[in-house]
Amino acid sequence: PRPGELKSWRVKIIRGSSVFTTSVENTQPPEALKDVLTRLETFSKNELGIWAISYSADDLVAMSGESERSADAKWDERDVAYGNRFLALKSYEEAIFYLDTVNPKPDNFDALLEKRDKARAELENYYKERRFEADRAINLSDWPTAKQALRVLCDAIPDSKDSRYQEASAKLLDVEARLKEKGRGKKGGR
Repeated sequence: PRPGELKSWRVKIIRGSSVFTTSVENTQPPEALKDVLTRLETFSKNELGIWAISYSADDLVAMSGESERSADAKWDERDVAYGNRFLALKSYEEAIFYLDTVNPKPDNFDALLEKRDKARAELENYYKERRFEADRAINLSDWPTAKQALRVLCDAIPDSKDSRYQEASAKLLDVEARLKEKGRGKKGGR
């Protein structure tokens, strides 16, 4: 606050039918209260997802617009790098996330939802087609082709926490082990 304005901090705790209130006005709050306020603010931002209250609606719309522009750029280059479909989808989801608390929604909100849905569907189709190629090569014991297809899958879903990435990575390790074994077999047979 500017000089001469009221400075106040308040915490109200409701537990069952009991209500506890603490407030400090026009003086520095004690360290214990500062600590509680900091912890509550951190908790509300991280765990409750209400971090957006510290931004104005205009700031959130601007942040969403930046994420959408980034997503559009990745989407336009989706055939340049395998992971661009995934990264575009994540940026579209981020743009929508920023607008979660903004009301009324901007005019482009419905178009943004459509872009996200289109990116999600295309990524899923792309993944299924590449997984089919990899599974087919594995079933035919065509290990070099399987290895290449599985590498493309890992690059297409560049998030190690994603179950699709984990599945492709596990299969890739198995295929590479088979290729090594096959390579040792050829050397030993000479």
